Amino acid sequence: MKKSLIVLYAMTSFVGADDLVIKESNLDFATTVKQLQKSIQAKEMKILGLIDHREIAHQGTMDINDEQVILFANPNYNSRMILNDPNVALELPMKIAVRKDFKGKVWVVYRNPTDLKANYKLGHCGVLPELEKTIDSITNEITE
Repeated sequence: MKKSLIVLYAMTSFVGADDLVIKESNLDFATTVKQLQKSIQAKEMKILGLIDHREIAHQGTMDINDEQVILFANPNYNSRMILNDPNVALELPMKIAVRKDFKGKVWVVYRNPTDLKANYKLGHCGVLPELEKTIDSITNEITE
């Protein structure tokens, strides 16, 4: 059963919505997470937390590959988005997931901020293109 769940996880781990950006890292898992955190802070963003999904799985009865989610925000960007549509708070803070697949490849996954306009009233929110460019720059440092 445990092995079946791990295989199922590996098979579905890269299936996602069209608004996800998925990039392969050139670094190992731990270095990818550390470098992303460093780059996020260098772009005047605040790291708000780190969710370790593998550790959470270990607290139960499962084992999954390394997967962590970095939670981060820029107070000015977040505030401007919330002023345009308070419901966007459900999407904040911004997140970047880092995962290692069953072949050992490390992947960086995030939601394209500009695509939030599809579900929220952010048409006049000028920070989305800038935020998209910033996150792309952060992730490109480890994927190009």
